[in-house]
Amino acid sequence: MQTALFTFDFVTLLGGQETTIPCCSLGDIMPGPETNDWQTSIQTDDIIASPWQHHQGRGNATKTFGFTVLRSYPTRAQAELYAHDREHLLNTSQTGHALYRYGWHEGIPISSERWQATVQRCRALPISSDQYAGIRRRYGQTCGAWIAVEYAFLLTHRTII
Repeated sequence: MQTALFTFDFVTLLGGQETTIPCCSLGDIMPGPETNDWQTSIQTDDIIASPWQHHQGRGNATKTFGFTVLRSYPTRAQAELYAHDREHLLNTSQTGHALYRYGWHEGIPISSERWQATVQRCRALPISSDQYAGIRRRYGQTCGAWIAVEYAFLLTHRTII
């Protein structure tokens, strides 16, 4: 178990209006670290910096970014409603952009990035008994119901904000 050291918001058009869907907030409980998988669609020599940076600037590179967030609610119904809401919002609006902020100091992010994003996966998972025991040991929280939401995004075209 660990706490999230970043925030990740997915921004998309819903009903003709730009809508921000928070996926991970600073301090959220995560069962493990986030995953990063960097890929280039064209292989070349190391011309400028790394091959990924070279192709990212041209739109040929992608980053698969995934993470799981654990949330607690007073009742099982509220936990399932939260997870269903996230699944519905993200799986019906597949494309948008992501705001990824990390390196926080006194409540201010040191680094902020905006990515073009495509939702690859958003699904609710029941937490295991080991995860629940870890939560109780580390955080002492015994709230009624826990739910895990797993996210995966395909990111391209990074802009440093």
